[in-house]
Amino acid sequence: MPLANRTVLPSWLGRRSISEEDSTEENSLTAVSHNAVLGTIIQLASLVRHADDIFCDLAEECQLVFEKAESITHRIKALDKTVKQLDSTEVNIRKLLYFIAQNSVQ
Repeated sequence: MPLANRTVLPSWLGRRSISEEDSTEENSLTAVSHNAVLGTIIQLASLVRHADDIFCDLAEECQLVFEKAESITHRIKALDKTVKQLDSTEVNIRKLLYFIAQNSVQ
């Protein structure tokens, strides 16, 4: 069973003790329903905090992906500019291969 990263609390909505003044039958039913509604509101607030945390993490990840994509785009544009400046008619391939072979031996 995986470990829970986020836990929504309270998990038991109606398990609060009833005060002494609410011990009559009519007041106890009202107190139980109020406790259940209060627990539900607290649980929804906890859920909202977790949702906010998840969306903040998601926004950070999206920002990192955007920055990486921008970096790659700039690198590709620089390479494209360099490749367009190259002229294959100016370079003798045999001389280039000879130069590479001589430098790799040393």
